[in-house]
Amino acid sequence: MSPSTHREPLSTVRGHSGTLAQATLSYPGYVIPPKQLSIEPAPEVIERRCADCGRPFSSVHGFLYEDGDAFAVYHALLQEHHPSTVADIALSFGRWDEATERERLRVGLRVWPAADELKMHVNDPSESSWGNSEAFGRMAPRSEVLGTELEQDAFRVAEFVIDNDPRVREHLR
Repeated sequence: MSPSTHREPLSTVRGHSGTLAQATLSYPGYVIPPKQLSIEPAPEVIERRCADCGRPFSSVHGFLYEDGDAFAVYHALLQEHHPSTVADIALSFGRWDEATERERLRVGLRVWPAADELKMHVNDPSESSWGNSEAFGRMAPRSEVLGTELEQDAFRVAEFVIDNDPRVREHLR
């Protein structure tokens, strides 16, 4: 008996609708529900100034859980008028017990508002403000992410962060 895959509609994010990034598996007579995400935004907001132009920006981070288990960590640089409003996000996936950076992988995303929707771009490491991290893993090249389950997870998690971390949501309004 092999599973079939179907996609659930995703709630609208600033006028953009799509599909839930994680597929729901179904077997004849049984549907495995999608995993439930929850978020714990860290309370710290770090205010900084750009070394190149002197404009202020902030950095926030938080933790994501899938069905109550540690799933990912996010970091976001929130920039305005630099030259535009953008969130440069790094998502770290992998094991969160006593794992090392080799057991974790980062995905860099650039998110920005355009008219009545949000645009997302998977960054190459050279495009991201975030890089490799001993604690959070190696930043994956764009070519390793596009067209994979990792890309689906990254977009699903980024949408969840935008919807559920008020600092990121307000920044991208």
